[in-house]
Amino acid sequence: MKHKGIISLLLGTLLLCFVLVGCGGGTSSADASAFIGTWDLYEITGDDGASHEDIKTMNDFGIETYLEIEKDGKGTFNVFGEDIPLTWKAKNNTQIDVTIEYEGKKQTEPLTLKDDKVSFSIEGEDSTMVFEKGKKHDKSDKSASGSEEGGTAALDSLMGNDDEQNVTEINSVVADDETIKIEAIKMYDNSFSDAVIEFKVTNKSDKNLMITCEYGSWSVDGKMVNPSMYEKIKAGAYADADLYFTKDELGGGTEKLVNIDGKFELTDDEYNTIATYEFKYGQKS
Repeated sequence: MKHKGIISLLLGTLLLCFVLVGCGGGTSSADASAFIGTWDLYEITGDDGASHEDIKTMNDFGIETYLEIEKDGKGTFNVFGEDIPLTWKAKNNTQIDVTIEYEGKKQTEPLTLKDDKVSFSIEGEDSTMVFEKGKKHDKSDKSASGSEEGGTAALDSLMGNDDEQNVTEINSVVADDETIKIEAIKMYDNSFSDAVIEFKVTNKSDKNLMITCEYGSWSVDGKMVNPSMYEKIKAGAYADADLYFTKDELGGGTEKLVNIDGKFELTDDEYNTIATYEFKYGQKS
């Protein structure tokens, strides 16, 4: 799936995968030698996951996600070129506790070794991040697009950001209260013929917020679908947030977006639900 939706979904999944607050760091007497080295993201299992082919497509564009586990109880979790430091502590020969500190929050998850792969089970989700053994990454390399900016230019190329086809203006207010204002701006087909609805989301509160799709609430013309949206909006700011429907799921592009019904979920930095907002839309025949 070469489209921004898979990037948005994957990024959301990666940032949500560490949800257990805890502490860690340092080695123990357990033999964790099998974990030492570089582990490349292989797949994310589950209904909202990413296949091995999806991950390979991203890698071809120089967009990589991997773990580096070092002997001294330290390491790195690299997400799309961003290094997140980690520490780890061995539990036994097949499991270590990995702790990262991201945006001021220290969080821990067990990393399990099985069948020459390691994996995180994502708390509260029917998904698992699976990694395979790889070679140490040369971070001085240019991205696959040849840009000095690394993954940023590759992301732009992969997303097809500037290619909008079959544009339909919407310009309607979905929700407007003391916390948030959600406006549907337009819909279009991107360069991969996936259907996109563009929203403007304004955060009126004094807290950072995140807007996503509420799982299991979306349907198009009576068919259950799983569109993707993941956008963080800091207090007092607004963002252009895109809702993605895949061509494979719809059987086409925007011409299939009739009688849309679904809910957006608004959460805070701790992933607590603030509110949900229903979105209904029907194209004129």
